[in-house]
Amino acid sequence: MAEKPIVVRVDIRASAEAAWNEIAKTGVVQRAYFDTVLFGELKPGAEYRYSTPDGKRTFIRGRVLEVDPPRRLVTTFRFTGKGEPEGKVTTEIEPIPGGVRVTVTHEGLDTAKGTGRRAEGGWKSILGNLKRVLETGDVSAGMKFQYFLMRLFMPLMPKGE
Repeated sequence: MAEKPIVVRVDIRASAEAAWNEIAKTGVVQRAYFDTVLFGELKPGAEYRYSTPDGKRTFIRGRVLEVDPPRRLVTTFRFTGKGEPEGKVTTEIEPIPGGVRVTVTHEGLDTAKGTGRRAEGGWKSILGNLKRVLETGDVSAGMKFQYFLMRLFMPLMPKGE
């Protein structure tokens, strides 16, 4: 099992508070996170999930381990319905000249197969979307088309757990 941490980072022209508010918002669509909604409270020990806006399909589940706004969020992380082991995701926001650096470290995935192989690309996409949302107010036209296709095929996807 190839378990090396996935580390992805992006520099964003925004404040730490703006980045935190976008990452930590619950109950509303998060454009950067593939148009999913984060359900749950961000407090240590609380469970959370990323689901479709109607709540019918859940893609990710976990538990909040650490919350230090606007600097750090640590959670467990498990893709639903994939038989993947639970991992740990640490999101760190640090001020840099002209903005912030957001770093995501995902530990505990088998990077030699399945979801583990695709996770790095997923995080790169999410952080790229986060940068675009914070700097321009929305995701790219290409990402909007991808989201449209995802919504179109959503009824064919399993409901998850």
